[in-house]
Amino acid sequence: MCLVYRTARDKSVPDEILRSDRGGGVRQELLFETTKIDNDAQVAEATAAALKKRVSSRLLSDVWFALLSCDGNVDMALWHTLERVWTLGKRAEADLADGYASAVRKAALRTGGEYNKYLGLVRFKDVGGLFYAELEPDCDVLTLLADHFSARLPDQGWVLHDLRRKKAAVYDTTKWVVADMDLPQAPPSTEREREFQALWREFYRSTTTLQRLNYKTQRGHMPKKYWKHLVETPGMSSARPDAPVIK
Repeated sequence: MCLVYRTARDKSVPDEILRSDRGGGVRQELLFETTKIDNDAQVAEATAAALKKRVSSRLLSDVWFALLSCDGNVDMALWHTLERVWTLGKRAEADLADGYASAVRKAALRTGGEYNKYLGLVRFKDVGGLFYAELEPDCDVLTLLADHFSARLPDQGWVLHDLRRKKAAVYDTTKWVVADMDLPQAPPSTEREREFQALWREFYRSTTTLQRLNYKTQRGHMPKKYWKHLVETPGMSSARPDAPVIK
């Protein structure tokens, strides 16, 4: 939002957008002049409020989701899209042939798809009065999941730990915050939690029908990269001692 405001005010067009959290702030080999845009909450809120009068809420949602996609090439597409709708208004949103708008939409769908997957794949465990879950998403969906689980589990303290980005959403039954977190290992589960996990695995095994297993479809809905943080063992149908294992 601050970038949109600054370029609109100065009537300037960026050649490239570099995020400092991706090392852009230390790239000294660039031949062109760089300008640092500092975050300013008041400017951002005012710009967002102005955009809301010109564009649909869906586009702004797509912009937010696209930012969370962690796609290194989406920033210029976002700027061009917002600059275009700022100038042309809502009719620019309907231009499906615009490459920048298409890139933003694809990035947003990528984030939304992974967010929806994690709604069903997050596995909390009791580590002693607190629920703890690990995840390693490709997109930065931590804040989206924190919003969901603060409403889903409002009376339970929990921690959602993004191992890839070394940060966590921590909820204390009143509010959640995101903070840096880098643990040498996950906190141990309570004995009662381990009993519940064993019961869940047994339920998973006992309800599996070997004759109806479709590993290709299973991997399509739940890719193997998600399996390591699940309590059950997808792809290993242990309904029988000689059950097959997906390689």
